[in-house]
Amino acid sequence: TERYGVLMSHPKSAIIHGFYYSKIVLFGVPEDALPGPPPDGFFEQPELLARIANGTKAIENKLWREDLKRWDKEVKPDSIRRNQQIQAVNLEALTTTELADHLVVCFENLQELWYRHHIFTIPSIFPTGMYLGSVCAWTGISVGEALGLLKGSSPVSLGVAYKELCELATQLKQAGVSAEQFEGQPAKSILQSFQQMPGPVALAVDKYLQLISYQLTSGYDITEQFALETPEVLVAGIFSVMKSLDQPEVDDTAEQQRIAIRNKVPGEHQAEFDELLEEARYTNRLRDERGVYNEGKAFGLSRRAILEAGKRLHADGRLYKADALVHASHDEMLNMLRGETGPSEIELKQREDWSSSATCDDVPPFLGPPPEAPPPLEAFPPDARPTQAAIGAAFGNVFDAPASEEEDENIVSGFPASPGIYEGIARLIKSPSDFHRLQQGDVLISKSTSASFNVVMPLLGAVVTDRGGQLSHAAIVAREYGIPGVVGSRTATTSITDGAKVRIDGDAGTVEMIA
Repeated sequence: TERYGVLMSHPKSAIIHGFYYSKIVLFGVPEDALPGPPPDGFFEQPELLARIANGTKAIENKLWREDLKRWDKEVKPDSIRRNQQIQAVNLEALTTTELADHLVVCFENLQELWYRHHIFTIPSIFPTGMYLGSVCAWTGISVGEALGLLKGSSPVSLGVAYKELCELATQLKQAGVSAEQFEGQPAKSILQSFQQMPGPVALAVDKYLQLISYQLTSGYDITEQFALETPEVLVAGIFSVMKSLDQPEVDDTAEQQRIAIRNKVPGEHQAEFDELLEEARYTNRLRDERGVYNEGKAFGLSRRAILEAGKRLHADGRLYKADALVHASHDEMLNMLRGETGPSEIELKQREDWSSSATCDDVPPFLGPPPEAPPPLEAFPPDARPTQAAIGAAFGNVFDAPASEEEDENIVSGFPASPGIYEGIARLIKSPSDFHRLQQGDVLISKSTSASFNVVMPLLGAVVTDRGGQLSHAAIVAREYGIPGVVGSRTATTSITDGAKVRIDGDAGTVEMIA
């Protein structure tokens, strides 16, 4: 935030009864400051003036381009290398002492890659915020319509290894493979059959699995499964892409949409519109890439090591089941591997029960009074306004905002994240353990999604979430796949019946139960 002259300093975080809370800390504002406008002379502080000057320079020099270059040339390759080194370790060949040391390596790697994710948060959204703030003001179009012009600029949003998945599907099709040939067979054995096929198919499946196996399929926690633990999802995704090869879709409307929106922009701002759109598209992929190539795999590799440790402790009679170890702390895991005392079976079971049942709906959204709305741009010095407008537009469309009032008990309303109308079967997905229930063409109904959800996206006909704005992950992925999406509905997971036939209107932002 300092590099970009943002007056937000950082989020101050706390874990309270197992739930993560945070609040925004503003630069130069005392923690005990009273609500209301800043006092006279506040913006004349030397440190604040220097920070505002940073914002002006960041925009003039297009600092995000420098950051994206650093990501591409230095950080991303190094993050990939770190994860590959950890993945290459044969865990079964390690002694118990070596396995404990490996857990430390995984833990430290995860900490570093989580940090790398967030040092690129501001550059990943800043140009998009500048684009949205200006274009919507110039034209009066919706945020969803403006963001539609970013489609195709974030290939990784199609999937962690989408290119390799398409290559595998092509090789299987050329080998005469069809989903019908494997009907009724367990997904794990289907993958093994692919690996045993001669030549290009075996090479393609190994390349795909090398990239996808240890990506988490949901969330950001070692209690979540990695892709190899959900072979049903992997196989369904492969067959889904094979099917799509028969029905290539050519989207020739993108340029027409760009011209239509550009024509709504006042003539004196059209060149600026072109530049803002170019910068937003240029950096858009950084939003999902920083999660995919950093902690998305680091979490999965940590889980892999923990499950191996749990397997050994279970074999020694010191743990009632192998995967219970994911509910121990890092230090507790190390103590148990080293033969020291760890949490009791009762305590681990209590933690597991809590983890599988507690949700954010169980606790108040705010502790203390709700935060005040941000001040109007006019309250800031002129030099600070472009930066604040960009960050406000970006963050304001990532997180929740009030959804529309519902007029019918069979209709849920939210933000129109991706256009189109689709009818299909609603599938309520509460956790990765539900992923196996997804069938081709289902409508994903979930509280929210993360970059790790990309592994199931090839199956879906539409996406609906309770939380998130039009820059949330679910909205981005729906646009990239060209499927209807509604986000920020608040109540979809509690109002829509699992298995119901629903009609998604991604233009109006509504979900209707029709059967």
